[in-house]
Amino acid sequence: MVASRGGGVVTLSGESVVDVGVFPGTASAFIDVLTDGTLESDTGGIKAQIDAGTDWIIPNSAASVNYKVRFTNLVGDALTTPPDVEDAWVAVTETRSYGVFVNTDDREAATFDLEIRFGSGPTLASTNFSVDADNNTV
Repeated sequence: MVASRGGGVVTLSGESVVDVGVFPGTASAFIDVLTDGTLESDTGGIKAQIDAGTDWIIPNSAASVNYKVRFTNLVGDALTTPPDVEDAWVAVTETRSYGVFVNTDDREAATFDLEIRFGSGPTLASTNFSVDADNNTV
């Protein structure tokens, strides 16, 4: 979904983020919504911008605290560090991270829907993201 509002074009293209760790270490996989108008994948602390040409608002300078995000877990494990309550709109006043973290001999994975809107208006962009943190012994 692509929409224009607040001076920019809002787009989410989706991503699958996977981190494989080796226990007794850790594994983590996150999608970060940044205040600067970009999205990052974060796997074990290694960050990379997602789709620089489109996500989440172009031009990035059009990002503002008037934009809000909401996540809905669709399948899999509960997100281990959601900054907010599921299905609740929150302003992008700081980086919002959605994902899973494992520090035991285990694996957590989830698929969730991420939405963005301007103020109290309709959803401007929405898509699914998948995160998978696999931290098993060798």
